[in-house]
Amino acid sequence: AGNATTSSASNVVAALPTGSMFPPQGDGGLPDIFGGGGNNAGGDNNSNRGSDAAAPRLSDEEVMIAFLPFMRSGNAAATRLHSEYGSDHRAFITKAREFLESSPSLTDEADDDHNTPSPDTKTAADDDTDSRENTNNKASRGGSGDVQKTSRQEIASGGGSAGNATTSSASNAVAALPTGSMFPPPGDGGLPDVLSGLSLAGDSSTVPVTAFANGTSSQQQQQETGRVNALGPAFASPPPQSMQPSSSGMFRPAPPGISGPQKGETIAATDTSEVSSVFRPSAPGLPPSSTPSQQVPPSTPSAEGLSDKSGAGAEHETTAATPAAAKEQQQQSKEPLLAATPAKPVWQPRRTHTRLETQAGIVSCNGVQNSPDEPNRHLVIRPRTELMATWSLPLSYLRERTIRRLEEEGSPPELANSLTIRDALSTLTVGLFRRGCAENGENNSIVSKEIVPDNESDNSGHGGPKDGYAFQVRHDLQPPSVVGTVPFYTPRTPGNVVLRLYFENEPVVTLATGPVVRVEIADAAGLESTLRFVLSNFKAKAGTVNFTSLHNFAMLLEQFRPDGDEGGSAGSRAHGGGGRGRGRERGRMGRDEYDGAGRAAFGCLAESRRVVDCAYEEYTKKKAKLAKEENEINELLLDLDASCEETNESEEETKKREKHADDLNSVKRDIASNEKKWREMQNTFYSVLKAANQNPASNRILRREVMSQVKLEIELYCPFCECFAPSPFSTNGTWGISNFPRSITVQHFEQVRESKANMQQEMLGFVPRLCSVSSVLHGTHHSAPKDPKTVLDQVSTSMIQLYDTKYRVTSDVARMREHCRKDLEAVVGGCPDVFPPGTRVVVFGSCANGFGSPSSDLDMCLQLPPNTTLADDKDVNGSSAMAKLAEKLKAVGLEDVDTARLTARIPVLMFNYPIVTSNGEKILLDCDLSMQNPLACLNTSLLLSYASISPQTRVLVSIIKRWAKMRDINSPQYHTLSSYGYIVMLLHFLTHHAASIDGKVVPYYEGDARRGGRYLTNQPLLPNLQRMQQQWPQSPRGTAYSEMPEKPRNQYCLMPHPTESTFVVNAYFYRVSDQAQKENLKQRFAPIQTGFDPSVAVLLAEFFHYYAYDFDFKKNVVSLNSSFSAGGLTEKEAKAESDCWSLYRQILAIEDPFETFYDVAHVLKPGTFQRVKREFVMAYSKLIDAMTGGHDASWWDKDGIDAMSGNDIVDWLCEPV
Repeated sequence: AGNATTSSASNVVAALPTGSMFPPQGDGGLPDIFGGGGNNAGGDNNSNRGSDAAAPRLSDEEVMIAFLPFMRSGNAAATRLHSEYGSDHRAFITKAREFLESSPSLTDEADDDHNTPSPDTKTAADDDTDSRENTNNKASRGGSGDVQKTSRQEIASGGGSAGNATTSSASNAVAALPTGSMFPPPGDGGLPDVLSGLSLAGDSSTVPVTAFANGTSSQQQQQETGRVNALGPAFASPPPQSMQPSSSGMFRPAPPGISGPQKGETIAATDTSEVSSVFRPSAPGLPPSSTPSQQVPPSTPSAEGLSDKSGAGAEHETTAATPAAAKEQQQQSKEPLLAATPAKPVWQPRRTHTRLETQAGIVSCNGVQNSPDEPNRHLVIRPRTELMATWSLPLSYLRERTIRRLEEEGSPPELANSLTIRDALSTLTVGLFRRGCAENGENNSIVSKEIVPDNESDNSGHGGPKDGYAFQVRHDLQPPSVVGTVPFYTPRTPGNVVLRLYFENEPVVTLATGPVVRVEIADAAGLESTLRFVLSNFKAKAGTVNFTSLHNFAMLLEQFRPDGDEGGSAGSRAHGGGGRGRGRERGRMGRDEYDGAGRAAFGCLAESRRVVDCAYEEYTKKKAKLAKEENEINELLLDLDASCEETNESEEETKKREKHADDLNSVKRDIASNEKKWREMQNTFYSVLKAANQNPASNRILRREVMSQVKLEIELYCPFCECFAPSPFSTNGTWGISNFPRSITVQHFEQVRESKANMQQEMLGFVPRLCSVSSVLHGTHHSAPKDPKTVLDQVSTSMIQLYDTKYRVTSDVARMREHCRKDLEAVVGGCPDVFPPGTRVVVFGSCANGFGSPSSDLDMCLQLPPNTTLADDKDVNGSSAMAKLAEKLKAVGLEDVDTARLTARIPVLMFNYPIVTSNGEKILLDCDLSMQNPLACLNTSLLLSYASISPQTRVLVSIIKRWAKMRDINSPQYHTLSSYGYIVMLLHFLTHHAASIDGKVVPYYEGDARRGGRYLTNQPLLPNLQRMQQQWPQSPRGTAYSEMPEKPRNQYCLMPHPTESTFVVNAYFYRVSDQAQKENLKQRFAPIQTGFDPSVAVLLAEFFHYYAYDFDFKKNVVSLNSSFSAGGLTEKEAKAESDCWSLYRQILAIEDPFETFYDVAHVLKPGTFQRVKREFVMAYSKLIDAMTGGHDASWWDKDGIDAMSGNDIVDWLCEPV
């Protein structure tokens, strides 16, 4: 077969037309001689190793000897390879072997350095190198060996003859299309119809030789054509006419088995009505008829896209080329690579089609399939455990994608005769990613595997990975689809991972996402193995700032939960000696079981401290250097000023001044960057200490004296200053965590707290109060000059009085606003040539949601009758109609009509409505009128329901809005939160907390919902109207409050998004539609039902405490859609996976209740978030000092704190900046 293929290669290449989308295989690249060569540390897994007996192979020692001269000579690629893979011996040997193959001699380095393939760059999962079955996607195509054989046996058992079909090399799947193929014969005058049919011969022996150019066989043709890698930028999914919801259900059950086609079986053309139903709308922000890289319809492709390399897929296309091909291309081109200045890049989405309902395919993991109805479905699997990915992709999608790419390439119709399903599947990839990874592609995955490899050879003798992975066409599915399996292994380090299906040459489009796979460690053996792996990474990168190993160690300490762990008591017995008799024996057994893990954990902790010491040394050196440069530049500027005092500044001196100013700004930026890096290192080390301290299972692996030092180190850290305080045990009084005393006493903790308090007072201006409200109220904290409960009662009275006098909307104000609304509706009704009859004017926003004030602007929108449109069909967003209405408003006497915002996404008119009071005074009411804004009205209805159920929320919102305004943290244009953001934060707090019987405000749910937490009370302070069971309000009093795991999804609650045509809004919430329902819920959530009446002052203090100390901004999202019955708080990882939210913004994130893809807090910057968080801490500390009398709060510069009245405390809390 090899000779036959070689002899016919020239004929096949000659037969390819000019500009063919399938270039010849002979690209001069390195052969795949290692058969996958995955990085399997320890050599205990052969699931991804191919074999090639004929290929020469150096021993490991020979590879190291040959590689060493490149390291000594300073070769850039060799240095990068060593720093990237030096921590894993097997991975390093594999990559070094590949490096040597591409760099035959050191003398050629100068000429061929740019052709040397550099190691693949990976994400934060770099230290999982031993879990990567395939470090380089081009070098490994999955399981040969035991795993591949097992998977094929499973496929065969599920589908009859699948085993024969998959083990007979590419003969079945590679067969080219005979008569009646998906493309008509050449000479047709253009590309064929998309849905003309697609068929596949069952065996290449049945295909006439005349079906191929120059008499080449189907297998030869497939081997020569290779993968599709020259199609330009990435494109989106099919045209909108094919993207209709499926009538047979959005998701199908996972196929029970994959059967191979019988000999001679063909894939018949599928009816259009059947295949078009699988396509779903594209992701928000991407029109269905556009492409991710170019906003042009697929039916009218842009020729410029073929040469555009600025899109999201350009990087992957560049890396797909081999070094030899790149060198040849550069030699043939006489023009420079950058012939012209590139245009400013247009923003490109990193990933589209991220939501399940927008994806064309399906990926299941170990038989578990993801579903939009259960987005929190997950699997819990141990490290280094096999995962079997089953993927499915409709034939209609493959057909239309192949046709589209042929059109974009401009390939002649003759080429269509040689295409097969394997051609359509070219570059289709299943990748294993850390959950929330921003991009698809092999450079971002833990491991990725192509279904159809591009380097094909006759490998049927041993069933190696070069044959690709098993896939079959299933006509029994609706719609008919191609289904296949790919084996994986879970990473060694814990965390959440997902499987994704995508095309490597179109990585921006996500075809399918699998369920969340949570990798957990629950036994001593697995813990010790993983800890030693992390420890080896620490030692391999000794003397460097190793963030990755710190993150992995922190994740491991946080996640580890032994099977049957009872809050760490077993661990305490293990290290404390147990008890008498059997308890003592259990202690010895536990100590022996975790001894190895304990030694590895202690080593990791010691290495972590060394990493921080190294980072501090680097930070201080750079800080001194930059300070010296700054002083030198300042001296030059002073000298320049002195020389210019006597004479006018010359042009040369002006240029010098400008240069010095630029240099000074550059140095200041470097100083800020240096400080930021040092803060990040301290935050990362704190996460290690915090995980060790908060996990009760840490007592199993870290002894008591080690845990004491960990607690002492934690006391030095301030999360609000984002740094450790100077160590009182350091010789120079600065950083010195390694100099802590071995024997820790109470006096040491007092010294540490004093050092931290001094730093906080210097950096923050005050010392944050850490005691809880309940400890002060119940006297467990310390005595106060007067009763703390009396103080809070006075504050509550003042808050209610302030609301009644300044923020309560009177009936006169309400009538005035209603009069304005009716007048405006009459004006709209007088424009029948612009607006359809029955158009209403609806009030939304703060004037209608119950959280406004008499001074709030009146926000209104036009609401067209159902099934009607504007008179002008071309007026898509209504801007022309609003412009005509503006003229009418001026004519009827409205003042200051402003049309500046008519060009916005939703056109808005701004004007003043004049009102004359009874005493003749003229008042101008600020008004905004927009076109249809159904989501704003929906949001208003939700907030009004909350305000109706609990009048306390109105008082709380008014005080919080006043506090935020006076403290200057409620201006989105200056990167702080809006009032709406604070309202959502308050509602989230009230729906996730409860009043306990013993008089405390406590979390409604305790523990991890995924590991078996518990409800602390019968019901929360406020119901979650988007999750509350519909039958619960009608249940007998005393029935425990319950929530739905998922919101209903039916025609009554789903509505299209008004501006994002591809996003469907779930508008469900429990509507309080009449007075009886309102009174029922008010009584059910009245304080008397809980046995404890938390005043508004107590709730305000607990609200500040929750967001200052308790809420994990780095991990969780503030959301009203989260429910403990559905997995607990919404995690940032989940939002990063489904909506592409950033995982690296370690700041507050707020999910909109209905536009769930929208982050209300996206305006925040890291600096402004720290200021907002500081204000939360300051407000809480002020309330605590007011309750305790402030006897030791000299930093407030406030006299008589113990004598403050309730009004004084509220004024102090809302003190202007």
